[in-house]
Amino acid sequence: MPGISRVVMDSVCRTLTQVGSAIENVVKVNVWLSDLADFAAFNEVYAAYFQAGPAFNVEVEVQALDRQRAVI
Repeated sequence: MPGISRVVMDSVCRTLTQVGSAIENVVKVNVWLSDLADFAAFNEVYAAYFQAGPAFNVEVEVQALDRQRAVI
């Protein structure tokens, strides 16, 4: 997993550079792993790409539909 994780993160960095941005400008990342057992290995690689920032014990993201305004 560390090998493929590095390939993925390097690809993200190259893509950001190609569009005139950089990893330092990233404000949000969503990661989906097909096997949670790979989390520690991925996280070790992932952490190397981002500067340490404020740490929080929980993060919650919610997306919802406004059923009263939904267009069907």
